[in-house]
Amino acid sequence: MRSIDRAEPSTIGRVTGSVNRQWVLRHRPDATVRDEDFELRSAPIPSIASGEALIRVRWLGIDATQRGWLNDADNYMDAVPLGAVMRGSGVGQVVASEHPGYPVGSWVFFDGVGGPILEHGLAHLAHHARVVLTGAVATGYQGTDPSTGPRNYPRLALTRSRLEGFIFLDYVDRFPEAFTTLLDWHTRGHLTLAETITPGLESAPSALRSLFEGHNLGKQLVQVAGR
Repeated sequence: MRSIDRAEPSTIGRVTGSVNRQWVLRHRPDATVRDEDFELRSAPIPSIASGEALIRVRWLGIDATQRGWLNDADNYMDAVPLGAVMRGSGVGQVVASEHPGYPVGSWVFFDGVGGPILEHGLAHLAHHARVVLTGAVATGYQGTDPSTGPRNYPRLALTRSRLEGFIFLDYVDRFPEAFTTLLDWHTRGHLTLAETITPGLESAPSALRSLFEGHNLGKQLVQVAGR
């Protein structure tokens, strides 16, 4: 696969207005890695052949082993050649594909926000994707229907996708199974928890209000008493 730094998907299977930015190795560092050991270059987006996919990189993994790849010495894999793009792991989004195993877009979109976030998700669905609705905090939950719905809902038809509501109370009988599994994942480091904690019972009303003002990251909690 080849990867791209930025892209503007226009239609499924086609990318326009894109540039491929790459960190290229210029020098082998003698000791500490320096910025000048690398050069940031731009290149045209390569066309993809049959069996390939084009990936927009979202996250780069930075690992200690990458320092070893810069040395012209024995290692478990060859050193990065001078003038070559630096090797590394990453996470990305398929934006174009000629491979049946990598359809463009998201297979599952789990949304609890609604509004522009839901519209963005609908705009980037893979074929036969599933959209799971658990809430719509962007509406403010003020007891009335929102003034507008998702404007691009026809994307569901075009991608043959399914949108379905989800209420956790429908699965009360599976709570013990879920708690056991989630605890195991957390213990093994497979889950990362994000929490926003406000101290004191007196802060509960403002904590609730902050959910609709975008002040919290992850789960909003109120600490009523010490641990």
